[in-house]
Amino acid sequence: MILPLRSRKEVWAFDWFDLDVPIQFGSMFILPTCLYVVHRHTRMPLAHEFVRELDQRRVELFLHRAFQEKGAPDELLVPDVDEWDEVVWQSFSKEYQCQINLVDVESNEVEAGEEEGIQSQLSNLIAGPAESLLA
Repeated sequence: MILPLRSRKEVWAFDWFDLDVPIQFGSMFILPTCLYVVHRHTRMPLAHEFVRELDQRRVELFLHRAFQEKGAPDELLVPDVDEWDEVVWQSFSKEYQCQINLVDVESNEVEAGEEEGIQSQLSNLIAGPAESLLA
C-alpha cells in the first residue's frame, strides 16, 4: 500500500483501562481490559480492542492490526510496565520502522479529564455477548 508523505511526525499513544462493569463470558463474569491507541496531540481514538486480560503478546497483536489498518506512526508511546520485554519492543520497532518509547506511567502528561473522556467513549461501545466482544 502506498501512503502519502507526511509533513510532520505522527505520534500515537497506546494505553489501556479495565472496565468497571463485569460482562458475562460463558458461565462466568469477567472484567475485560480495553486496549486503545490515540493520536498524541488530538487525543482522537484511532483503534481499540477489548481483551480478557492484559499481556504483551495481546498488545503486540492489537498494535499489529492497528498498524496494518492505519499505517505505522513515526513514534509510539507505550506505558512502561515491569512485565514488558524490552527486547520484544525493540524488535517490534524495527519491524514497523516505528520508534517505540516506553514512558513512565507516573509521568503521563495526559489530563485526567481527557483520559476519562476517552475511557467513557470506549466503554459505551460494549454491546452484545462477550464472546463477540473479546479478542
